[in-house]
Amino acid sequence: MKTKTIGIIILITGIVLIIYSKFNFSPVSNIADTVRINKMDDRAYPIQWPPVIGIVLVIGGIVINTYDKRKINETG
Repeated sequence: MKTKTIGIIILITGIVLIIYSKFNFSPVSNIADTVRINKMDDRAYPIQWPPVIGIVLVIGGIVINTYDKRKINETG
């Protein structure tokens, strides 16, 4: 992959991580499954991360893209 493509992917990932900093994961599983009783596990497991991770990725994507532009301007 080219450096510019990697920088854009990191930048977009950082923006998504800033916007969506939390989501819930709800697995479907049977606790008890008999003829008369069917008990399901309805717990939601939150998955979250600090927005600082997204900010760091956005800054890293910008730095990689500017480094790529600077590299192209120096060579040609």
